[in-house]
Order: sequence, then C-alpha cells, then structure tokens
Amino acid sequence: MPQDTVRVVGNSFGASQGESAVLFSSTVRDAEATIVSWSSGEIRALVPDTALDGPVRVRVDGVVTNGISFSVADSLISLVQDVEPLWLTFQCMACHSSINPGGTFRIASGNIGSLVLDYQAIFTTGTNPPNVVARQSSTSKMVQRLLPTAGPGLRMPQDQFPRYLNDAEIQVIADWIDQGARNN
Repeated sequence: MPQDTVRVVGNSFGASQGESAVLFSSTVRDAEATIVSWSSGEIRALVPDTALDGPVRVRVDGVVTNGISFSVADSLISLVQDVEPLWLTFQCMACHSSINPGGTFRIASGNIGSLVLDYQAIFTTGTNPPNVVARQSSTSKMVQRLLPTAGPGLRMPQDQFPRYLNDAEIQVIADWIDQGARNN
C-alpha cells in the first residue's frame, strides 16, 4: 500500500545511499522510493503513491538489479471489517474455534453463540508450514488451503459449505496477510 515501509534485503548495496535508489513500477517511468534507512545488506523504503504492481528493483552505481515481484493493495485490509466477515460467512470461525477445533488451527474462541475472533490463536495454533506468515501469503497455509490446488480433502471450506471462496475473496485474505496480518 502506498506509504507502507518495504524492506529490501540483499548484499553490496553500499554503506550509504549516495545516488542509489529503490525503484517501483509506475505509470510513466519507475518511481523512486523515499528511503527510510540504507545499509550494505538492507534497505527500508516507503512505497511511492504512484507505485503499481510489478517489479521492485535497486539501482546501485548505475546498475539496476533484477526485479522482485510486488503488488500494491488498493487499500489497507482490515481484519475486523474485511476478513472476519468472510470467516463468518464461510463458517470458518465455527469450525476453527476452541469449542469445535477444525484440525489444529484456531481463529476463534468462546462459547456456542458467542464466538469471538482470537487474534493470537491465528499465529500460535496449527502445524508447519505456519497457518499465517505475516507479509508472506504465498507461504501461509491459510491461503494455500483456500486455493483449488490444495488437493482433495484439504481445500477449505470443507464440503464447499456454503461454497468455496472466489478469487476476489481469497485475494482479500492474501492482501491482509501481505500487509502484515494486522489486528485492525
């Protein structure tokens, strides 16, 4: 999301920024990011307002690195306003709760009729790979299990109840994770 801080890790960036830059895809030409910190092995930069989905590259001494894929979310995804309603609609909280644990992964706790989101459980229950890896939706089991590639008996919600999530609904959850899986 624009103005979020991204972390670029590598080597040989140089001890100081000098004329070097972090470049994001933009409409006309690459947009240079505002640098928060710069070291030989790590750069922290703000996503420019004009950034588009595409590669992020680093320019050091006139040489531009290969790009790393980057996606700009349209807006900050809210756990409470955007993700939790999906979990309620698709019965995720009922199945993955302290009263009815679906597998070993929990997202809710409480009593029948009064389930509440359990933010800590999202990160502390389940097995490897982790169910939610903040800023890494592609390695988060939660997203992997929503996709058609999950495999027989693994795709959620089980028995397609009320139906499988569509691409846009899965993307909301993936964007929430990629934005840091915030408790917002």
